[in-house]
Amino acid sequence: MLKYKMKMVNKRAMALSQIFLLVSMAFAVSYIIYSVEGVEGAGTLSTPSVCCEKTDAGAWCINTDEAGCDESFKVAPTSCETTSYCKLGTCYDSSEGICMENTPQRVCQEAGGAWDEREAGEVPQCQLGCCIIADQAAFVPLVRCKRLSTLFGVENDYRKDITNEIDCIAEAQSQDMGACVFEKDFDRTCKFTSRSDCGAAQVVEAVNGSEVALGSEKKFYKDYLCSAEELSTSCARQTSTSCYQGGVYWMDSCGNRENVYSSDKTKSWNRGRVVKDAGNVCSANDGSDKDCGNCDYLLGSRCAKWDGVLGIGKPDDSDFYCKATTCTDRKGNERKNGESWCVYDAAVGNAADPVGSRHYKEVCVDGEV
Repeated sequence: MLKYKMKMVNKRAMALSQIFLLVSMAFAVSYIIYSVEGVEGAGTLSTPSVCCEKTDAGAWCINTDEAGCDESFKVAPTSCETTSYCKLGTCYDSSEGICMENTPQRVCQEAGGAWDEREAGEVPQCQLGCCIIADQAAFVPLVRCKRLSTLFGVENDYRKDITNEIDCIAEAQSQDMGACVFEKDFDRTCKFTSRSDCGAAQVVEAVNGSEVALGSEKKFYKDYLCSAEELSTSCARQTSTSCYQGGVYWMDSCGNRENVYSSDKTKSWNRGRVVKDAGNVCSANDGSDKDCGNCDYLLGSRCAKWDGVLGIGKPDDSDFYCKATTCTDRKGNERKNGESWCVYDAAVGNAADPVGSRHYKEVCVDGEV
């Protein structure tokens, strides 16, 4: 009987223990759920975002915390795309003739551009055409064509009737070049030009050829320089230099282009004949050789007027040289001409990007970012 009573007491104690554990677990689970929900609820709270016309860090048109905005510029409690000063549109750079799409109005104006809310295809200044540059072509706006023509030292040849890039490239075909000799004011003079532009009554391929006819108005001598001694013109060789297609070239006294510049004048003149490959005069120049005008755009140099740059002496008999076009980025690193790289407003990846921060691509163009 005693054993039976002890057994019942034990069972009752075990039952009470189990009830106590269940009640305790209920409170514990409730506390855990409350704690987790409290943390998650706190995590979903965020500081109201505003559109900063400019941030303290110098970035334009960013959605971020108002505390990061530059107080001297505009702030609006809305998305930047809906503001007047940060609205996206087309930015036209009149000096370079370049149209940039999806550019905030304020950013465009700060850079000195003309902003238009329309897409690039609807902006008159951004209409594309074919720009012929010697034997090369580019499908660009008219002002950009003029800029490129000036940069490479050639006449502007812009054709609006060519409406696609494929036809534009096909149009750029090389022509025979040479000396176009004619009489002017009782003077035997010459123009270095193409066969078609010469419009010669008779084409002459060799000076001593039997086909030369007296009395012809113009004669075209393929691959001859106007200063060639056999032509007996009034044009003296290598009297000055100038820029042409990004390189430095000798010019004769009549203003005609000759071969690529070299301090070795005899080698460059080449007996009055055209040098087809500038590399036969001197190697491609990255901007480190003042005595060679064979500037290489891809290596990072182009023709420029000599400006007394430190470390490079003035070329012999030339006011032009191959100027290096490298750039320096925000971190002080050297960048090659044509090189592009990414920059960021703040930290990137792993959810570290601040709200409204943007990524940009910067490009080194002729020594400027």
